[in-house]
Amino acid sequence: MVLILENSINQLYDQIKNNSLIHQPSKVLFLVHADIDALCSLRIFLDLFKIDCLAYEIIPISTYTDLKNANDLLLNQVNSNVYCSIIALNVGGMVQLSEYLSLNEQTSLYLVDSHRPLNLHNLFGINQIYVLDDGSFDNLDEIRLAFEALEFAEDTDDEETEEEDTDDEEEEEINEDEKDEDANGSDVDAEDQQKLAKDSDEDDGAQEERTAKSDPTEQKPSEDSDDNTEIIETASQSSFAKRKMDKDTLKLDTKSKRSRLEERKALKRSYKRIIAEYYGDGTSFGAPITNLVYKLASELGRENIQYLWYSIISMTSNYVYGKMNTLEYTQYAALYKEEVDRLTILPVEDDNSDQGDISKAVKNADDNSIRFIEDLQLMLLKHWNLYDSMFHSTYVGTKLGIWKEKGRQRLTNLLVKMGFPQKESKQFYSEMSLSYKRALPEKLTDMAPRYNMSDIMFPSFEKKYGFITTLSATDLVYSVTALLDCGASWIQQKGITGYETMLSSSLSDQSNMLLSVQAKHAFQDQSSLGEGGLVGAGVGTRTVPGTIALHILNSCAVHENDKREDWVKHFYLAYDALENPRLLQHGILLGIHFQKLLVQTGISILEKKMVQTLKNFQLTILKGNQADHVNGESESKIFGKSAPLLYRLASFLMDAFNEYKRKQLPFIIVALDADTGLYLVMGRAASNATTATRNRKNPFGLAFLDAANRSGIDIKHDFFDSSCIQVAPDDLSTFLENLNLSL
Repeated sequence: MVLILENSINQLYDQIKNNSLIHQPSKVLFLVHADIDALCSLRIFLDLFKIDCLAYEIIPISTYTDLKNANDLLLNQVNSNVYCSIIALNVGGMVQLSEYLSLNEQTSLYLVDSHRPLNLHNLFGINQIYVLDDGSFDNLDEIRLAFEALEFAEDTDDEETEEEDTDDEEEEEINEDEKDEDANGSDVDAEDQQKLAKDSDEDDGAQEERTAKSDPTEQKPSEDSDDNTEIIETASQSSFAKRKMDKDTLKLDTKSKRSRLEERKALKRSYKRIIAEYYGDGTSFGAPITNLVYKLASELGRENIQYLWYSIISMTSNYVYGKMNTLEYTQYAALYKEEVDRLTILPVEDDNSDQGDISKAVKNADDNSIRFIEDLQLMLLKHWNLYDSMFHSTYVGTKLGIWKEKGRQRLTNLLVKMGFPQKESKQFYSEMSLSYKRALPEKLTDMAPRYNMSDIMFPSFEKKYGFITTLSATDLVYSVTALLDCGASWIQQKGITGYETMLSSSLSDQSNMLLSVQAKHAFQDQSSLGEGGLVGAGVGTRTVPGTIALHILNSCAVHENDKREDWVKHFYLAYDALENPRLLQHGILLGIHFQKLLVQTGISILEKKMVQTLKNFQLTILKGNQADHVNGESESKIFGKSAPLLYRLASFLMDAFNEYKRKQLPFIIVALDADTGLYLVMGRAASNATTATRNRKNPFGLAFLDAANRSGIDIKHDFFDSSCIQVAPDDLSTFLENLNLSL
């Protein structure tokens, strides 16, 4: 184990580069988790590698099974010198990686993982593993001491056990001797005296015989009987005292050894308690790993505005999906604002203009600048309409209680009090009157506290893509997340027309007036694709689902003979989308569709009162028919296939209960995966008043294992998120009953 500190992170890259150049031909293997943070980190790493001409290979990883398959296919069946370095991005930090990956002597593994707690074997046990420290490992001295004491003391356990058994035998012998001495003390003395007397008589007889042989006429007179008795008694007492002293010495030595053993046992128990507390505190997330990789680029003097944007996206993703608390996010946003001001150079009208005056900035086809903004917690507002964006936003929807008629009426009243007519509220945002768009942030901020939405505004960033579009960080988060969930698979399954119909139905009626006509033209004339790859998508026209579908099919190599798994295709599509605004637009449309599906499913669950309140947690089970009314098909089945989407549905339901229920309990949501026939079980920790300043620890990882041990059933713990497992349908009820006892 080697901890790479933040201030020496450039040493990591130098070591990777040197190993790659020394062991030619060799390349660096990237094991990358399918999440936004890992994708953004990979983007920065690969740009650095291209500059230094370093060879690399990428393997997307979604589960522990994928990690084992990667080891079997690549590490065990190729030349051992092919991979000199392995970089794991959000992969495997919570397990002992040496059990999953076969590392030879020349291979070093660099672990960059935000999952917590990290496995102590990765931190302190293996010299070939290098862990990037984000500052969260400063107070692990006591844990390290406990781990090393337990880990390196295993070889001496057998010796200590043998020593303890020997001491027990010696102590038993001493105790038996003491009992015999107490019961037969006089007999022992008599026996000793008789033995000494016998030995004395034999000596006297032998002496007399020798005297007679030498001089038969000379007779030696016998000694006085009293003197003989005194000698015998003195010898007997001396022998008994010596034996007693030897036994006392042995007894003291045994007690001293036993005392030392007891001390070692007590110390060992304290070490085990420290380790148990480390793992038993629950799972959480550290700082985004892209933040560390951006610092690496900065240490190398290669930071730029694009790397900064990747880091901002990762930070926003962690905040939007509850992996980072509000205080941490605000601190990071302030730091990134300084970086934005330092790196951003805005194009202006003339050289004498103020470079920092955004109002004087001129639109430019090459304008990729980033701007700090105060954003609204509304779902993809600039790509939807105001009413639907507020209705389907988790923050606004749960605060207003939109699953009830009263809550929907509150939303309407809010818009009326803000002075927004229904026509404008349901108008596509880009087609709203300019006066209403400018007045929206101020009016909503003024009215929000009356509806318990005081945090409706939050600091964020937006980036310009030349003349094409301007996207906020939250827009990219929702877009890339949707691409990871679905990607291009629905285009293949439904065809361009079906894809266009499905996504267009997620938009308002007034926004769909021209979509079907434009999509038909796009479908009929694929040969008319221009340089941008889109039909009817020039300046002043709207990019519609049909044209986006054509762009994806023509530029992303989505072919029928592609045998890769769907989620792997989604991974690479999301990777490409980070620098492709056209693909991001596809993701935005998918994001709108998924959010609408999520909210409609959540409303159905709440209206039908499908949430059970048990002693220690709340529970709801999806069986595939909660959202049949959405788009005329059973789309809710996707929750059983996508753990991230199920996680977001659980967040929506938890936020709803937190607003309208006093008692806050952990939440468990279960969805059936029709493909595998297994139930996907997701656990979320209860929220509390300190969530703004402290991350919530999720206790379900250990609770799931304990419940499985109690019930004696097998569970599939294959996700990197330990609070997500798979259970067979026949075992679900038994598992949940025991889980209620484990919390």
